Amino acid sequence: MNKIKFSSDYHKLPFNSNGTQAVLIGISTANVKYLKQALPQFITYDTRKRCKGTEYYNLDFEQAIILTFIHINSGLPFTTIRRYTKEKYDYYKGLEWKTLLIEINYCKKECPVSSCYAKDHDPLKCWMVQRKFGLIKIKE
Repeated sequence: MNKIKFSSDYHKLPFNSNGTQAVLIGISTANVKYLKQALPQFITYDTRKRCKGTEYYNLDFEQAIILTFIHINSGLPFTTIRRYTKEKYDYYKGLEWKTLLIEINYCKKECPVSSCYAKDHDPLKCWMVQRKFGLIKIKE
């Protein structure tokens, strides 16, 4: 089965989606500078990492591919912005309306929770430990 890989866990992804499946329902291209100016909330949504609280993936390229998925287990939509190359675009275009396996590299060394290194990562435990260590601030 083809995979969609993520270098970190992101807020846009449904909880516990590692190892689950999603259908690629759309593919488009865009200029990253335009997206940052016209749709800053979308950039925030798409790039915010879950394990680092307020850290974002840096979109350090000019042209992008925007992939839109529907998560099979939850029915929730999510997107991902990828660097544009003709080869990548053609690859993803060939996967449109196909089911892909979600593969997340949880937290790497970003999180103090040891389970972040395991396949059975527990996002709620990760969040609670981060809160305990002051890595996540809660408005009261």
